[in-house]
Amino acid sequence: MGRNILITGATGFLGREISRQLNICGDNVIGIGHSEKRTHEASFLFQEHGQEIDLYSLDLSSHVSQLDYIMKKHDVEYVIHAAAMKHVGISEDNPYRAVQVNVIGSMNVLDACCTNQIYNLIGISTDKAINPSCVYGSTKHLMEKMFLEKGYSICQGVNFLFSDGSVLDIWKNQAAKGKPITVNKNDTIRFFIDVKDFADLVLKSMGKGGEIFLPQSCYKISLHDLAKVFCKVNSCTSRQIYTPSNAEKIVEEIPEGIKVVNADLEIIESLLV
Repeated sequence: MGRNILITGATGFLGREISRQLNICGDNVIGIGHSEKRTHEASFLFQEHGQEIDLYSLDLSSHVSQLDYIMKKHDVEYVIHAAAMKHVGISEDNPYRAVQVNVIGSMNVLDACCTNQIYNLIGISTDKAINPSCVYGSTKHLMEKMFLEKGYSICQGVNFLFSDGSVLDIWKNQAAKGKPITVNKNDTIRFFIDVKDFADLVLKSMGKGGEIFLPQSCYKISLHDLAKVFCKVNSCTSRQIYTPSNAEKIVEEIPEGIKVVNADLEIIESLLV
């Protein structure tokens, strides 16, 4: 018999990968997604890959009783809280909703775990929570504080290559439509990790409490270099330029202790092909 593990944000990029790895381990996965449409699409995706998962569509910021019901019904032992409103620009334009999803929703998950005596809860956070300069980073910083105060754990990640709605995902869609890819006027530096490696970190952190877990290493990449290599690999020759949001840092901060690999053009190309 496998463990009963609840994943919020199970229909997202990271949630799908965690679900895949847990299925391989023989665990029982219960997933929660926010969008009814996306949850429906994800259910077919899981089936195509032979993954067994009980999937629910639920707004964590309001449907507390249903969350409690799901935990009791499936006798949940572990919770991985990956659900979030993660886009910096959208969060800046919709701060009320960002707080609802990332703070109130996280608080509801936290309270439900305490009520149901679930002692193994991991919150998924981001490097943008370090000295936050934007609404998104601030909401994740608050989530970290709440979870740690109750003795639960945090896995703090960086950007994932080709994650849903990421710069590479946007460029991929633009290139497929024959449109020029959009790149910030001023170069920005971002840190990246493979989603499989981060999902592995999350699973290895389960059962440990009151700590912030970090990836061992990540890639430091100039978005101008990333765009240059992307254009080469995908035969894109033109780029539109736009000014980045004031909420975005030119260089994100990451905690000490993470090995940073400065990715040159050759390394970047190896990551994209």
